[in-house]
Amino acid sequence: MARAPGSAAGVPGGGGGGGAPPPPARPRDEDIDGQSGAATLEIIDAGEEVTVSRVVARSGVSRAALY
Repeated sequence: MARAPGSAAGVPGGGGGGGAPPPPARPRDEDIDGQSGAATLEIIDAGEEVTVSRVVARSGVSRAALY
């Protein structure tokens, strides 16, 4: 069976279904934003390649928090 254009199979609120909207996401943590942003700028200033692993190591936040 073909899906309707714009629908996403298995995705809550994936469009085309008209069901209830997905629940609200967790609010952003401003401390994590600040720590990861500062770490990213330090990496850039040091002339290093910006990678998730480097930001995690320098900022002290979890990898999951960056995503």
